[in-house]
Amino acid sequence: MKINYWRILAVVLVAALALVVPVDVWAAGGGGSGPFDALCGRVDIAWDKGRKIVYIIGGIAALSLGVLAFFGRFKWTTFFALVGGIFVIAIFDQILQYAGAGGTYSESSLAC
Repeated sequence: MKINYWRILAVVLVAALALVVPVDVWAAGGGGSGPFDALCGRVDIAWDKGRKIVYIIGGIAALSLGVLAFFGRFKWTTFFALVGGIFVIAIFDQILQYAGAGGTYSESSLAC
């Protein structure tokens, strides 16, 4: 395996430049629209719609795998792993809100 040191150097330099640039450059300037406001709105919409799709597909999968596990054609451990994964997806939004609010729960959705 050949290591390309120039690519690694380029990634390190880009990361160092992003860390050196002041935070005010990335943030919205005094009430105006910042460079990431449109992207933030689209990510929020994609998160909501994607989570609904995952709930639907996960619900159908949980029902079908539960039936298969009941009749002995599937392992119960995999069924509970699927249900646990759906649970983690369901509470991920609340975990982010709790961590972002400094330990207090907020009612908003993903805030950018």
